[in-house]
Amino acid sequence: MEQLTKSLHKYNKELKILKQKFAEDTEVEKLEIYNNDLFRIINGIIECISLPANKTIENSEIKYLKNQKKELEEEIKEKNKKLKESEEKFQLITENVNDVISVFDKNLNLIYINEVQQKISGFSREEVMGKKPMEFMYPDDIPRSIKLFQEALKNSEGFGEFRLRCKDGSYVWMEANVKIIKDKKGETKAVLISRDINERKLMEEKLIQAERKYRHLFENSPFSITLLDRKGNVIDCNPAVERLIKYRKEELINKNFRDLSIIHPKYSPILEKRFKRAINGEILPSIDIQIYKKDGNLIWINYITSLITIGDTNLMQIIFYDITERRNAAKIILEELKKLKELEQIRKDLITRVSHELKTPLVSVWGATELLLSNYNDKFGKEELELIETIERGGKRLRSLVNNLIDISRVKHKKLKLKKQPYNLTEIIKDCVKDFNFLIKKRKIILNLKLPEILYLNIDRIRIEQLIANLLSNAIKNTPPNGKIHVILQEIEGWAKISVYDTGIGLTKDEMEKIFTRFGKIERYGQGFDYLDIEGVGLGLYISKEMVNLHGGQIWVESSGRHNGSTFIVKLPIE
Repeated sequence: MEQLTKSLHKYNKELKILKQKFAEDTEVEKLEIYNNDLFRIINGIIECISLPANKTIENSEIKYLKNQKKELEEEIKEKNKKLKESEEKFQLITENVNDVISVFDKNLNLIYINEVQQKISGFSREEVMGKKPMEFMYPDDIPRSIKLFQEALKNSEGFGEFRLRCKDGSYVWMEANVKIIKDKKGETKAVLISRDINERKLMEEKLIQAERKYRHLFENSPFSITLLDRKGNVIDCNPAVERLIKYRKEELINKNFRDLSIIHPKYSPILEKRFKRAINGEILPSIDIQIYKKDGNLIWINYITSLITIGDTNLMQIIFYDITERRNAAKIILEELKKLKELEQIRKDLITRVSHELKTPLVSVWGATELLLSNYNDKFGKEELELIETIERGGKRLRSLVNNLIDISRVKHKKLKLKKQPYNLTEIIKDCVKDFNFLIKKRKIILNLKLPEILYLNIDRIRIEQLIANLLSNAIKNTPPNGKIHVILQEIEGWAKISVYDTGIGLTKDEMEKIFTRFGKIERYGQGFDYLDIEGVGLGLYISKEMVNLHGGQIWVESSGRHNGSTFIVKLPIE
C-alpha cells in the first residue's frame, strides 16, 4: 500500500511539472513530446488504481488525479486548436503570395517552400525538399549566390539576383532577399523571399540592346549628331562632328551652343527660337544654315532638330551634314536656268518673228506660182513648168512648216483658242479627201470611204481639217503603190470615231511611243523603204494630238508591226 501511494504521488508530481512546462512552451514540434509524456503518466496512474489494493487509496486523491488528467487534456486540446489555426493562417499567407518563400537550415538544405515555386519552375515540392538552392541555379550565378548567403550570415540579410532552372530546362530570372533568423532552440535558419523578374530582365536586355544599337549608329553615322540638354549645353557628339568642323569632342562637351563661335551670327536668333520651340516637343522642318569650321572656313549645313528621351532625361538631338557642294551646285543651276530661260525667250521670239516674217513672202511666192500655173500654163515650156511646180511644192511645204511652228508656239503658251461651231464632219472629211485626190492617183493608192450621210459636231473646222489632212497625208506617205487606205467614220456611244487604216509600212512599239511627240519623225532608210515619202519634220501628228486634246477627245495609233499597216484612231465628243 505504501508503495502504491508513493507511485501515485510521483505521477502526480510529474503531471504538475508537465502542466507547468506546457503552459510556458508554445513550440509546435514539442506538442508530440507532451502528448507522449501525458499518456505515459496517465497510463501509470491507471495501472496503480486498477490494482486490488486500490480500495485502500482514498477516493479524494483518485478524484484529484482524474481531474488533473482531464484539465491537462483540455489544455492540450485548446493548444492544438490554436496551433492549428496559426498554422492555417501561416499557410494561407505563404501559399497565396506571389513571392516564393523558402526556409533553409544551417547547412542550406531546404526545409520549407510554398507552392508558388512550382508555378514558376515546374518542380513539385517533393522534388526540391531537402536539396540545396545551388542545385537549381544557373552555373554562372552560383558564385554570386554563395556570396549572397555569406553576406546574409554576416549582416543578417542580403539581396541579389540569380537564374532559376525550370523543369523544362529553361531559366527564369529571380530577385532574392535573404534574412538569417534563429528559432527558439537557437538553431540558425535562412529565410529566402524571391520573386520572378524575368519579364523585367528581358525588357532591360532589350533596352541594353537598343542602347547598343543607338550607340553604334551614333558613333558610326555619316551624319554629324550632337546632343544638348534643356539648357543648351552639349552633352555628347559623335565622331562625324569632329571630322566636319575639326573641333575635338573635349572642346565641345559641357559648352553651351550659344557660347560656341561656330554658328554664323546671321542664324543665331533663328536657332535660338528653334531651340525653345523644339525643346517643348514641337516638330520643326529642317533648315539650311551656315557655320564656321575651326579653321574659319564657312560651310553650309542642313540642320535638323528632334526631342529624344534617354532614360528619364529629355535631350535635344541635332543632326546636320555638309551641303556646301550642293548649295554651290544649286547656285550654278539657278544661274544656268536663268540663262536657259533667257535663251528660251529668245527662241520663242525668234520662232514667232521668223514664222511671221516668212509667212508673208511665202504667201506671195505660193500665190504667184499658183497664178502662173493657172493663167500662163500654155506659155511655158516643159522645163519651165517643172521648175514652177517645184517652186509651188516647196512653197507649200514651207508654208506648212511655218504654220506648224506658229501652232506649236501657241500650244506651248496656251494661246491657241478654238472657234467651235456645229459642222457636218462627213462633209469635212470628203473635202479633205478631194484635196489629196491628185496625190492618191499619182501614188496609185486605192482609197475607200465609209461615212454616214450626216454627223454634226461642235468643232473648230479649220483645226479638224488640219487634223484630217495630217492623218491622210501620213497614210499616203507610208503606203506603197497599189496599197489601200480606209477612212471610216462612226457614231459610238456619244463619240464620233474616225479610223484611218492603211496597208503601209506599219509601226514598231518604240515608234508608236515616239510618233506623237514634238519632232517625233520616224526615220526609215534602206531597202524596202524606197516608196516612202520622207518629207516633214515630225510636227504634224504632235499638233494633231494637241488639237484633239483641245476638243476633249482622244487620239492613238495601232499597228501589228513592220509591213503590217497602221490604224490611226480619233474620238471626238458629240455635244
